[in-house]
Amino acid sequence: MCDDDCPQCGNRHISPYDSDERTEIIERRGATFVMLRSADTAENSPDYAEIAAFLTMEEAQAFVENADE
Repeated sequence: MCDDDCPQCGNRHISPYDSDERTEIIERRGATFVMLRSADTAENSPDYAEIAAFLTMEEAQAFVENADE
């Protein structure tokens, strides 16, 4: 992340101190858990695409963990 202006108070050239990794997320849709991934080129506006669907959260989490290897 780089220095930027604060969207809430307008302070300029501030450095972020924390962030969340949101490239891959798991979302519940009805009875399934869907793994979504945003392209690296999305930058500040996520552009999620459905990668796979699973019957359990555990299966989805295992898929994400193995995809990172």
